[in-house]
Amino acid sequence: MHGKKIWIGGLPSDTSDGELERLCEKYGKVIDVHIRTSPRDRFAFVQFEDDAQADDAIRALDQTKFNHCTIKVSTANPAGSRGPDRRPMRGDRDRRNGSRPRRRSPSPRRNSRVRSFRRSRSGSRRKVFRLKVEGMPPDMDGPELKEIASNFGAVSFVSTFTERGVNCATIELSREDDARHVLKELDNRRISGSGGCRLSCFRQW
Repeated sequence: MHGKKIWIGGLPSDTSDGELERLCEKYGKVIDVHIRTSPRDRFAFVQFEDDAQADDAIRALDQTKFNHCTIKVSTANPAGSRGPDRRPMRGDRDRRNGSRPRRRSPSPRRNSRVRSFRRSRSGSRRKVFRLKVEGMPPDMDGPELKEIASNFGAVSFVSTFTERGVNCATIELSREDDARHVLKELDNRRISGSGGCRLSCFRQW
């Protein structure tokens, strides 16, 4: 049985199969790479041997920099069509059936602040310990930060973003002692080769 296929969009125009394979093989065995080009985008489908490896790649690579471009990564459509997996919403199904979409009353959960929990594979909710990192060098990406942080704890997820012109990242861990150790080691840490840049790290749980 083949593993999960992921979709990667926003690729540079000169991206090769080999470059993508090297990027993705950090997270598991890659069994197929297929690059396509549309009038608006250059994207690819990458298939992993194992579903869990594909999920790791999605979490680590989505909204990160690849050859100076911000890429988008998600699960591919089951049929392998373009773009991420998008299922029709209730209103779309109702319109196709000729009926008016039903309105839902506002859910308190949707309006509440995002909680620091994720759902495990068994369906139970587990606590997530989240750190925010600021002051990253412009050339540092999510996988590089994850590699550094993993020296001090079991990191489950890293995403990078820009806030008010400052390069930032979110790091998620499942153990509080690991999160505290990463926090201690990354805060005020000097990054070599970045002109004396120092990271700032804050807890968010």
